[in-house]
Amino acid sequence: MQHYLKSYQMDLLNKLSGGFKHGEMMVISAGRQIGKSMYYQYVQELLPYSVKASAIVDNAKWYTVNCNKEVAAWLRTQPGKLCYEHIDPNWMLHKNMFDMHEKIYTMLQLKYGHDRI
Repeated sequence: MQHYLKSYQMDLLNKLSGGFKHGEMMVISAGRQIGKSMYYQYVQELLPYSVKASAIVDNAKWYTVNCNKEVAAWLRTQPGKLCYEHIDPNWMLHKNMFDMHEKIYTMLQLKYGHDRI
């Protein structure tokens, strides 16, 4: 599905896409329909993955990772019982969310780079 931005939404995206300079802060808290949600969605697709939580389970480290479509497709091809996809009643809220063993997480880092969030 392609999203069409209005001119003021594109201006906001262009201003933010260059990143922030040292000591600079930009607050996006304006009213409705300026593209905050759409910008967040674009950023999420640009980042390959982000770690939401980690814990020790049965003496092994596990990670909860939210990822983009490309990484999710790769994770679904991984064999064994080291990676589980979140499927629950709130599936749309947890889309492309996985619990994975440290071994799979290490492979993820090597393939897609280090976590940037």
